[in-house]
Formats: sequence, C-alpha cells, structure tokens
Amino acid sequence: MRHEARLVVEEVHCSGGAAYIWVYNPGKVDLVITSIVIPPSSVQFSTAPDTVGIGEGRWLTASVYPAMEGVSSIESLQVYALPKPLWNPSDPSANAQYSVIVNYGTTGSG
Repeated sequence: MRHEARLVVEEVHCSGGAAYIWVYNPGKVDLVITSIVIPPSSVQFSTAPDTVGIGEGRWLTASVYPAMEGVSSIESLQVYALPKPLWNPSDPSANAQYSVIVNYGTTGSG
C-alpha cells in the first residue's frame, strides 16, 4: 500500500524556553509526529505523538536547549512524521524506516 505523505512547516517561534511550530498536512494520509530536532539540542521523541489529519494544521511544542532560552527565533529544525497506518507505538525503532523528514530553515526548505 502506498501512502502519499506531505508535511509543511509554516511558522516557528520561541517563547519561554519552548519552540512553537505550526505544521500543515496537505497529503493524502494522517501523519503522526514522532520527533522534533532543534539544533544544537538533541532529538526530542514524543511519548504521546501528535496526529495531524489530512488538510489540518496543528501547533507543535518542543523544549529548546537551555542556552537558547530567551531566543525569539529558530534558524533551523527538523520534524519527523510518518503515515498513521504505519505507526507502531510498541516499536519506535521500526517507525524510523517509514519517516518523512521536514527540514525548516538553514537545514533545507520546509
């Protein structure tokens, strides 16, 4: 089965030690957001992943590296997502092989 997955990062800002990321799903399948990477911080895996439905937008929140607290903008980040039918909450390592990676900012275009 083929899943047409797309995700767009439309807006990003920081406030109070957190990054707020607006994502939109123009694809043809619901997506589960599994992790967010904001350099220089480490990967943040979600224990309760957000789902972004087809044609929906959603705010995601991620903690930022302590040295970044007080920063109002983020130069780059990556959002990892995968089609909901492929998501396995019991085996996160298996999810990685199906991930869609969205680059925002200097890491690429979102």
